[in-house]
Amino acid sequence: MSKLIYDKVLEELLKELREGWLEGTGNLGSFAKRVRDQLYKRSYEELKTLGDQDSTYWTDLLQEIYEDEAYLNEIFVRLVEEQYKVEITSAKQLQELTGITALYNYWDKGKGFLEEDKAKSLAKKQKKPLESYKATPAQSKAEATRQLQEIFTTAMYYRYSKTLEGMLEAGATYKDLLQLDPKQFNLPKDWGKIPGCLGTNQATTILWAIAFTLLISEGVRDEGIGRLIYNPTLRDIAQEIEAPYSVVMEAFKLVG
Repeated sequence: MSKLIYDKVLEELLKELREGWLEGTGNLGSFAKRVRDQLYKRSYEELKTLGDQDSTYWTDLLQEIYEDEAYLNEIFVRLVEEQYKVEITSAKQLQELTGITALYNYWDKGKGFLEEDKAKSLAKKQKKPLESYKATPAQSKAEATRQLQEIFTTAMYYRYSKTLEGMLEAGATYKDLLQLDPKQFNLPKDWGKIPGCLGTNQATTILWAIAFTLLISEGVRDEGIGRLIYNPTLRDIAQEIEAPYSVVMEAFKLVG
């Protein structure tokens, strides 16, 4: 479902960008930002109307959004919060509200957890009974807990990173960014490498925010010959946000 949304939005925005180039107004940076904003907006609208509020609603919805995209994980948490009119502050709370205590009833030693259709296909291919791929209750429970923890952390990372980007767009300095503690978003000091999270802690997430907001969204210009330049310069950006030049250089290395 989300892949269909992605393809549709991207096609529409590429058309806008091509028209902009023909008119001499195309901008790679603003296009990238529009794609991200529209993907979130349209995915939220689509997922909000998906299915009925029955006993399997949250599990069904989880299967639709569980992938390496932070914005989809954040939408999942947001929809749960809106349904129950609470602020979710932990993966445990998320699990309690959704009632998702077990995921994936089938498991293969080489492939890991399997959806039912894939388990049936594998059983047929290997000429084994489907029952031989049945996951134990403990395995299903552990997978549910793992996924919800990952979804919660990725969702909080998305909120934290988007807040940093918003601050930069509003004129915040590097010092301001450092004062925004990840704990305010229920994140640990270092959450490590998780699919969907570009940053692994406060320092790297700030670098990505600078990269997206000032290097990609504002600084990158495509001269039509496959060359990207920065205007303003990296030193100008460092001066603008009152950051050490080395910090902006580190952000540049992420996308340069």
